[in-house]
This record gives sequence, structure tokens and C-alpha cells, in this order.
Amino acid sequence: MTLSNENKSIDTFTIENNSLKHLKPNLQLNISLKIIKYLGTWPPVSSWRNIYYIFTLFSFIFILGIYLVVQLINIFVFWGNIEVMVASTFLLMTNSVHAYKICVIIKNQKRIQLLFDTISSELFTKNFDKYERIFTWYAWSGIKHHIAYQSFGTMAVFCWGFVPISNAITGNERQLPMDGWYPYDTKLSPAFELTCGHQAVAVIIACCHNIGMDTLINGFINVACCQLEVIKQNILSIDDGDKNVHQEINQSVQHIQSIFGTVIMYQLIANCLIICLTAFHVVQMTVYIPAEIFGMMMYMCCMTYQIFIFCWNGNELTIQSETLAFTAITSNWWKFDKKYKRSLGILITRSHKPMIFKAGPLINLSLQTFMKWCGSGNIAPTNDSLGPFNKTDADTPVASSIGYTYFNILRPQCFALEYPIVSCEKKDSKRIVEKKCLEYNLDTKQNMTEQWFDNPDF
Repeated sequence: MTLSNENKSIDTFTIENNSLKHLKPNLQLNISLKIIKYLGTWPPVSSWRNIYYIFTLFSFIFILGIYLVVQLINIFVFWGNIEVMVASTFLLMTNSVHAYKICVIIKNQKRIQLLFDTISSELFTKNFDKYERIFTWYAWSGIKHHIAYQSFGTMAVFCWGFVPISNAITGNERQLPMDGWYPYDTKLSPAFELTCGHQAVAVIIACCHNIGMDTLINGFINVACCQLEVIKQNILSIDDGDKNVHQEINQSVQHIQSIFGTVIMYQLIANCLIICLTAFHVVQMTVYIPAEIFGMMMYMCCMTYQIFIFCWNGNELTIQSETLAFTAITSNWWKFDKKYKRSLGILITRSHKPMIFKAGPLINLSLQTFMKWCGSGNIAPTNDSLGPFNKTDADTPVASSIGYTYFNILRPQCFALEYPIVSCEKKDSKRIVEKKCLEYNLDTKQNMTEQWFDNPDF
């Protein structure tokens, strides 16, 4: 049986084609859970729970609490100084979303634990040995994303931590790794050294913690994709129990979305603003410190990759659910009894509507979302030249066609408040009839009035 390129057949995961070292299934989830547990965000269900909350409070204050206060006060103290406000705002936004994620995880711990229980249930674990290569491939996929994400973040925070050392070597004025308002002179010893030490240690721990929470969310989506792939392979090898697994996966995805959907939306919006503010901060710098500039570049890469892994896993989930019905239809279903055909029909009906992971009410997690800035759509000569990204890039030519039709063919005018029009100074020379006015001669001695103007071409 030959499937389309978008449907990975079992050959993709055979030992011959997949030489990846064996990993424990869902290892990426266990790593993320250990990180957030050791850093105070996963209280144990035992008599130690109240003591753990004390650890959570101190951990939060050390990692984020002090940062949030000094950065917020710094913005108000220097209100109107755009450069200082921007330098504090992009870090304040990162830390604010980080704090919100901590609250979401602690508040929804029972619901998240139910997801872990579902993943560990017999329904999800019965195929571990049969499809070991599939589980290993998805475990490695999650680990690789974690490593890449952590690498960008680690390089960024280490560069920031190196800024005071770099200034000391070059003889520049003392500067903290991150701006903030403190109730003491941070340029005097030992206050400077202690503050630098706290910022350096706290930002490294915060980086690991924040990434651990993000990879936990993505890990759940990764597990759902893996189980959908297992269902497809079971259909090809005939297994009548997959309709129940599909229903459980669908419910799990809905639980993941209800718990984390809003926080992902805030994270994506914040990241877009952070990338813009960071770029603005870099171009406004008057003293160029290589470590700080490189750190800012790595920080923007980290924010971009954070958006990417959410969109990538959401896109993978949609593709796997879309191809499930195709796999069922292309199997040898006609050779089996009515009971199996009825079960397969139920599965096809359920998978008719693909699983689309939404971040909040508006944002679909997909590669189309990530690639919104892919350009005018005319870089590749044809859609076939785009390879697997032809669907991703499809939105830009369509948008261009809509813009051309609206502004160049329908040609609506705009209603604007301006000085009275005396005459048209310059008309569009490309048109034979009904030429657009490109430049107007206005009477600036009169009062402004609302009137119609031609729109420029798209």
C-alpha cells in the first residue's frame, strides 16, 4: 500500500530507516515535569504540600517577584524616556507571562494530572512495544525542540550575565545585566556585585523554568500526534479498538486547549511585541557592547523559536488528524466483517473534522500562522517550487489577489479630513479611462473639510 507524502507509512519508522537511540516513551514530558517540579511549580499530593508552597513562594520571589517589582517601578520612574521604558518593557512582558503560566499550572494541577494519568493508561501504553520506533521518533522530536529552544535562551541569558564583566574589562561605566529600579545605589560595592549575582542566577533559572513549562505544553500535543500516528498504523494492521483511542485523544486535546489555550495566546502576542521592542532597543543603543548585542539577538531568536514550536506542534496535530480518515479509507476495510466496518465508519466520521489547536478564541496554531510574514508570494516561480510549504504560502497570493481586485479594479475612494481640493495635480498615466488622481492641489488657506480621495493602487 502506498500513501501520499503527507501520510507517513510504517516504513518511515522501521528500524532500518530510524536508527535513533531508544528513548522511554513520552520522555520529553517527564523531563519538563521534573524541571517545573524542582523549581516549585508542581506541589506534591502529600503531607509535604503546605511546606512545598512555602518553597514555591520563595522560588517565585527570587526568580520573578523581585524582577517584576523593580522593572515596573523603573518604567514609572523614567516615564517618558522611551529608551529606558523599552529596555524594561520587553523583559517585564516576558516575566509577566511567565508568572501567569505559573499560576495557570498550579491552579489546574489536578486537570493536568488527569492528562498524565490518561497518557499512562492502558489505552495509550498498550502499543509501546509494537510501535517502539514511532514512540522513539516522537520522543526525540520533543527532545530536539527542547534542546534548540534551551540553547537560544541559554546563550541569551549568559550574554546578559557577561555584560558587567565586559564593561569591567573595557573600562566602561558599571551596568547591571538588566535595567531596574532599586532603593539603593547599584553602582557601589558590594551592592553592585550582589545585584549582578542575583540577576544572573535568577535569569538563568527563570529561563530553564519558562522553557520547561512551554515544552510541557508542547509535549502534550506531541503525545497526541504520536497516538494519532499509532492509530493510523493500527488501522493498516487492523485493530478494532482505535475508535476509543481517537475519542480519548480528542478529549485530551480539548482539555489541553482549555487549560493552556489562553496562556499560549498571551505568549504569542507578547512575543511579537517583545521582538519589535528588542529590535528597537538594539538600534537605539549608543554604547555597543558585543555581549549585550549578541544576547539581544539570541533573545529574539528564542522568542521566535518559542512561537515556532507552538505552531509546529499545532500544525502536526492538524495534519495527523486530517490524514487519519485517508488512512482508514485506503486500508483493506472491504475484506472484513460488518462490525469492523461499522467501527471504522465511526472513526472516519469522528476524524472528518480535523483537530485544530486554538490559542485563545482567534489564533490557530499552524505553520500558516507562523509564516504570516512570508512576503508577497512571488519569490518562488510556482507553487510546486515551494515543496511541502505550498499550503503554508498559499495565503499570500490569495491576499494579494484580493488587494489587487479591491484597490485596482473596484477602486473605492476614501473619505478623509483634508484641505479643499482645487484640482488634480497628477493623474495615473497607466490608465486610458477613469484615471486615478495621484496628487492633489489643495487650498491650504481654507478650513479642512471631509471629502473623497482616490486610493493608490495596490
